[in-house]
Amino acid sequence: MRITLIKRIDDYCKEMIAAGVELPGNATSMRISAINSYLIYGTSFSEYFAYRFWQKSINEKRQYMTRRHMNAFFDKYNPPEYRERIGNKGIAEKYYGEYLRREQYKYTQGKKAFIGFCKRHNRIFVKKAVGWGGDGAYVRNVGNMDECLDIYNALSDEYVVEPCMENCDEIKKLHPDSFNTIKLTTLIVKGKPEIQFALLRVGNNTNVDNVHSGGLGMSVNIENGIVETPAYDKHFMKYYEHPMTKERLFGFKIPDWEEVRAMALQ
Repeated sequence: MRITLIKRIDDYCKEMIAAGVELPGNATSMRISAINSYLIYGTSFSEYFAYRFWQKSINEKRQYMTRRHMNAFFDKYNPPEYRERIGNKGIAEKYYGEYLRREQYKYTQGKKAFIGFCKRHNRIFVKKAVGWGGDGAYVRNVGNMDECLDIYNALSDEYVVEPCMENCDEIKKLHPDSFNTIKLTTLIVKGKPEIQFALLRVGNNTNVDNVHSGGLGMSVNIENGIVETPAYDKHFMKYYEHPMTKERLFGFKIPDWEEVRAMALQ
């Protein structure tokens, strides 16, 4: 376990250096600093490096909502009976099928059902039912029975499969190789849902748009649907336009924003 944690810190150091970030110390000092930050402030290792915690004063560090605070917040404001619905993609269709509007295959349905699924959808998206940051997700084309069986034989009950979806033209052009998504955070305030935050996520030489898997994230104005910050990657490198497609990100207006808001508030 300790070796795994140290390796994760070392990997983050290597990624930061490759991204052109100058670190304040050698491998040993970065390990000590990252672990201390985790113990004292509750930062995950990804937060420690993304927020450049080594540059912050004690007062600044105390102002961050770190992973420890986020988990406590999640437990306080999400009733236990709803938590599995949020974290388990394998049961999302049961509770949110009318909003997802897409078919989902689960390994427990068996081989015959998977073959039928692939006949209906020749491009599929495989992801972990319980996972974070896009880890383990991939896209496959299914052109014949051999390809279908190869995919099935590599599956297990920790995965779910969905058909690949297409963005509208305006959002797709930002990065056509990923399905780019809009995430809205809501809270129930005095019995009514209110939107607290909106985030646009876009892939970046990836099949997924998750920031921790290489994608970009940017804040969206919840009133007008316009991107109001630069995009950031997992190293907190800043982008005003997409580094691959060169499409403008800062100032981008999400189409049909009122429809997006209305769905989130249902």
